[in-house]
Amino acid sequence: MSDLLTRDAIVAAAPERKSIVLAVSEWGGSVRLVAPTPEEFCEWQEGQQRDRELGRPHRWKVRLAALCIADADGKRLLGDADVEALCRQSCAPIERVSAAALALCGIDSGNSESAEPAGA
Repeated sequence: MSDLLTRDAIVAAAPERKSIVLAVSEWGGSVRLVAPTPEEFCEWQEGQQRDRELGRPHRWKVRLAALCIADADGKRLLGDADVEALCRQSCAPIERVSAAALALCGIDSGNSESAEPAGA
């Protein structure tokens, strides 16, 4: 099986992070979404655990949107401090943005439980 990757090939690979532009009419324009790194995704899941402990398990979609919305250069545009403001907005754009973000992560939005920490 000559098509099997070696350790060096896997570690050296630097695939470009997927991104998309999504229209969000409620916000008056479009946003760029960038797939998180595995480290960022794990930190997001840890944040979900903290929110659940504080009795706020419903924030996972808002946190995922904030994690993936990026500027034109692909740098994260919103921080954890912006989650509160997003929680007070209409849920429609958050639903669309989080569904698109899940797709960027390779997670079927119909099976979003795999994105949530256990018990969410």
